[in-house]
Amino acid sequence: MWPVRFPDMSRTLFLGLVMLMTATACSPQDQGEDEPAATPTPVASPLAAPLPVPSGSDTGDLLPLDPGVYVLADAGCENPPNAAFRRYDGRGIGGASTRACVAEVLSQAGPTWHLRQSCEDTYSRERTSWHQTLAITSRTSFTLAEGDEPGMALRLCPALKLADYGG
Repeated sequence: MWPVRFPDMSRTLFLGLVMLMTATACSPQDQGEDEPAATPTPVASPLAAPLPVPSGSDTGDLLPLDPGVYVLADAGCENPPNAAFRRYDGRGIGGASTRACVAEVLSQAGPTWHLRQSCEDTYSRERTSWHQTLAITSRTSFTLAEGDEPGMALRLCPALKLADYGG
């Protein structure tokens, strides 16, 4: 029976086909073995891993800000209303109705930082994202503008603990 002659195929092409058929015939699926379906490798969301800080922060945080609870510059630190505070935990800036916030630095020029912020809503557990602009004046103060809203000046209240404000 051997040698089989295939006048239309070159010997290399024939051997390539034989190798392909052999590899296919030896796959676990064709032998009846149950192989778990391949799990796709998760693709990291741009919001899951923030970009490094371009200006080099000595704390390793995303922004050159001290983590903590920030209140409106004209509000007192004692028991601020929900609309008057934001939390910065080194990863993102959250408010009273958000948690697990993660910011991505889109650009930075001087003291102005443009971010894409993503947070989980405390009540619905839905994650949403939006753009923010920060003008950072020191490690303990900044002005935050979201969308078309005017900026609000915030300052760190060291006496307030992140854990007490959902952080």
